[in-house]
Amino acid sequence: MVSIYLYADFFNIMYNDIFSEKYDDFMGREHIDLYKKFIGKYIKNSSSILDCGCGTWELIFLFSGVKEKYGIDISNDLLSIAKQKNPDTVFINAKLQEFSIWKKFDIVISSFDVINHILTLTDWDKFFYNSSNHISRKWFFFFDMNTLYKFKSIDNNIIKNTVDDYTLEIFTKRSSKNPQIMNFFIKIHDNKPDVVIYEEKISEITFSKQIILKILRKYFSRVIIDPEYSDKNRLFFVCQK
Repeated sequence: MVSIYLYADFFNIMYNDIFSEKYDDFMGREHIDLYKKFIGKYIKNSSSILDCGCGTWELIFLFSGVKEKYGIDISNDLLSIAKQKNPDTVFINAKLQEFSIWKKFDIVISSFDVINHILTLTDWDKFFYNSSNHISRKWFFFFDMNTLYKFKSIDNNIIKNTVDDYTLEIFTKRSSKNPQIMNFFIKIHDNKPDVVIYEEKISEITFSKQIILKILRKYFSRVIIDPEYSDKNRLFFVCQK
């Protein structure tokens, strides 16, 4: 069985009203606490942050003292909830490889394998370039990605999580045409009665760390894979402008 927090990012691109309302309950706080420790290892204070793939932006709790806060997501439903919870934050509906804010930030983050949902290497490159252009000199870009080892380890797996009257079910299956792609077949059940009220297939892709490091080094002066937080399943990157 795979821990539910590993799938937090999937729902940044979902448009189901019921799920959007239950998003935070399904996801819990485990992933937030992990990122708090990860980023806190490198940054103690900052004045501005851009969260790429922010969802309902629970990561706001990590940056309560930051003056300028921006979030980008493709889901208007999740951004609507984020705006209600964080009225002092600027939220933008856009694709990560296409956004342009004409502003630079101390920190740019993309948490919990949001990047794996960008399905071509060309668009990964565009996102890295875009992120670099929005970071102030000497400041940081943090992100993480699922690995091929992770895809292999969770293949043909089913996870479930129930909140109130709803159950989230995810079935995982690697692509037979491209083993770098993992497909996630998602269902949301209304348990009273037991009826499927939402279905969607979401895909992720992964690439070797050597390929990703080569691209990142075009845009950042310093790039490391954090050895404390990274493992065979997930790599945590720290990139300095």
